[in-house]
Amino acid sequence: MQTFLESVTRSPSDDDTAASCLDLEGISPDAAPTLVSKLHRILNRIEFVQYETLPGLGSRLKPISGRFFFYPPDRTRQIQVERKDSGQAERYRRVRRAAPDGRIVMVRGADGAWRFSSETVAGIDELWDALRLLEVVDGVEAERLTLEDVIEGFWPESMKGRILGVKGWQWLSLVILVVFGLVIELIARFAGAAFCVRIIRRRGG
Repeated sequence: MQTFLESVTRSPSDDDTAASCLDLEGISPDAAPTLVSKLHRILNRIEFVQYETLPGLGSRLKPISGRFFFYPPDRTRQIQVERKDSGQAERYRRVRRAAPDGRIVMVRGADGAWRFSSETVAGIDELWDALRLLEVVDGVEAERLTLEDVIEGFWPESMKGRILGVKGWQWLSLVILVVFGLVIELIARFAGAAFCVRIIRRRGG
């Protein structure tokens, strides 16, 4: 967790190191930067991560069977976090209301390194859709926007729901691109035909 957060918040960010903290088995490498960005922004809406509340950093918390449940936290960690941040209890409630099935789990690999589990990675898009409207917790670094974030910002909320796993604005963008491509093709054909006719007429004349 600490390696992930330090990698995405340093300037310039170290996306490769951050991506190595995710179990990306079966995931295209091209998708890694977007997943890293979304996961970072998800964490920013759940809690301000204090490293002493994580296992292995002077904490009394001990992961069970090589798995660490960051969210929802176990009772011991929840009490510890809420004691350090009086507003965290309400923040947890907001997250539960927005994403009742949300899970963020880290698993220790055969190499001894801790990574966000494959199940967590698979659920990043859905969890981000559920939490993106929540306020960012106080104290976190400024968030980096992806190209997708910038484009999505121009669309109304009604176009941000998913249909067959794809957002509405992405479907509409695809339709617009197809129509635009057809129009360009028709213009090119018309221009090409007109040019050929002109050449034929010149030669015939």
